[in-house]
Amino acid sequence: MRMKILVISNNSFSDVYNNGKTLKAMFSEFRKDELCMLFFRPHDEISASACEDYFLISDKEILKSVFFPRHETGAVIFPSDSMAIKEELMEQRPKMQRTKLRQQLRDIVWKMGHWNKRKLREWIEIQKPNAIFFVGSYCKFANRIAIALHKQLQIPMAVYYTDDYVVNAKPSIYRNSLIKSYQKLIEECEQFYAIGEEMADAYAQFFGKRFNPIMNIVDKSEPCPKQESTSITISYFGSLYYKRFDAIVKIAQLLNDRKTHIKKMYGINIYTSSMITEEQKIQLEKFGINSKGFVKGDEFKNAMKATDIFLHVESDDEDYIRLVKLSVSTKIPEYLMAYRPTIAFGPKEVASIRLYDKIDSRMVVFSNDKESLDCRLNRIIQLINDSSLRDELAQIGFDYACKHYIREVVARQFKNSLIKMTNEPTLNMAVL
Repeated sequence: MRMKILVISNNSFSDVYNNGKTLKAMFSEFRKDELCMLFFRPHDEISASACEDYFLISDKEILKSVFFPRHETGAVIFPSDSMAIKEELMEQRPKMQRTKLRQQLRDIVWKMGHWNKRKLREWIEIQKPNAIFFVGSYCKFANRIAIALHKQLQIPMAVYYTDDYVVNAKPSIYRNSLIKSYQKLIEECEQFYAIGEEMADAYAQFFGKRFNPIMNIVDKSEPCPKQESTSITISYFGSLYYKRFDAIVKIAQLLNDRKTHIKKMYGINIYTSSMITEEQKIQLEKFGINSKGFVKGDEFKNAMKATDIFLHVESDDEDYIRLVKLSVSTKIPEYLMAYRPTIAFGPKEVASIRLYDKIDSRMVVFSNDKESLDCRLNRIIQLINDSSLRDELAQIGFDYACKHYIREVVARQFKNSLIKMTNEPTLNMAVL
């Protein structure tokens, strides 16, 4: 019996962007012809190496179908055509635009619209999937679509959560309705996944199902120590959502205030696709932070190699702590495997920060703990000053990544779990 997984997600498989990269790595042991994807957010550079069979239904198409019910919603998308459907990247929009009102309006539009049209049904008939893998989000409409296709096709379904919108969210009418939507979906699923151990544990307790943790996974590489130099490069890679920009400025300011204790020249670089306002540019200039824009491919690899210390930050704003409390950054495995230490700066309530503290507390500064702030900052200053300490922590991080985040091992185990769900023979694990 042929294997075919229908992946339903907001984001497509990607070679560039975080969620898409994570999904691509997870499914990397599948052949391209064993996967097909239904996604909802137009994106550039859809991965051709992960999958060739894509179907896109966008917000714009659904809105059109509200006014024109006969409109054939959605379309088959070929990876080579992905640039033609590029929209303004979500990374360039302030995260706060995702208000409860906007979420509710979006769900209403999708509920009124017509997504299950002839084009989609014909595409699914061609694909003939025998399982569904659904990437959960803040969208109730996506839950409804996943449930509908699960019942329509009579095939097993698994769900994967990468962000928490229910357990630690502020109480509200919308949260309550989202919880109910999650519960309906989860009752239809046979397997459950979450990004990191803390989210898996929290969701298991909340929903009464066993969730398996799975993070971003990376190819194993040979240790590549950074050559000794007269100056230290500290680099941040990623979005500036959730007030992470403010956190970068704050750690830069704290280090600047203690520059007399720092023996080495150092600079902080930001590599991001997020828009930087004129006001933010003034702050960057004030603290000597360099905005490098967005890099990918070889540029990304070269920027990582040129880095002495990576920077990971989270905001200590209470509202944003709630949003990211259980989430683990997809960049962390990449940082660790790159054989570089990290300065992790953020509140101790956030899973990403606690993970770094678990790996080695010498890399962590709790931004909201005044009692330990000076002590931990002194450790970071030592990290900047001492190349032997940088090498030691790089090795500790690299060993941790090799133990937990090797793509081949984790992806093979993941594939076997989905195969088991479809009652197909599992792969021979002896090759690992």
